[in-house]
Amino acid sequence: MGAMPQADPRSTRPSATRRHLRVVTAAPTATARAGETAVRALNVAVALVGLAITFPVWVLIAVLVKLTSRGPVFYTQTRVGLDSRSTGAGGSDPRRRYDLGGRPFTIYKFRTMTVDACCDRPAWTSSPSSGTY
Repeated sequence: MGAMPQADPRSTRPSATRRHLRVVTAAPTATARAGETAVRALNVAVALVGLAITFPVWVLIAVLVKLTSRGPVFYTQTRVGLDSRSTGAGGSDPRRRYDLGGRPFTIYKFRTMTVDACCDRPAWTSSPSSGTY
């Protein structure tokens, strides 16, 4: 068998012996950063206007929930977010054998059911030992 050609270390061209390509990115310019800052400021301003416009509706919903049933106005629940971490080397990455999910976060919602909804009413299904399905 013949020997593989060796790449010149001073060469900037890819050779047959290189296995990975190097990604070169330019540093963000001041104009790009200013554009990102302007977009972020616009997003925050629109969100604040949206909150201000819908706030009276939130107050009305909170009052109606409080008047129609006892218990808290808000329902809180811990959920697990999307796992957006990269596995790195694909399927052969030893650091991530299992997907354990993302970070937990707390969601706040207006309560739409009674406090003890699970115990007050019959369930959609019943246990097989009760004889009814």
